[in-house]
Amino acid sequence: MISSGCATNMLGPCVARSEEAAAALILRELDFYRGRTPVFLIPVERENLVRRMYDLRARNRELHLCQVRGRFQPFRGISMPTFLPETG
Repeated sequence: MISSGCATNMLGPCVARSEEAAAALILRELDFYRGRTPVFLIPVERENLVRRMYDLRARNRELHLCQVRGRFQPFRGISMPTFLPETG
């Protein structure tokens, strides 16, 4: 998990092997941003992770799509990109 609180107030990019690991990384980073509202992208196909974020009072602001050239190969873990073009 990488985050930037100075310029962008954003969590990610991040990769994790499981939803539990991703949640632990998110919670650790959110602890650094108490009182602020950082933005981050959660893969919507990871329903338990999404539900956990909703339980933390996270809100949807935008929906992003994964674009690939050729045939898509599903991720074997959790991939959380950012809004920054270099992580696309």
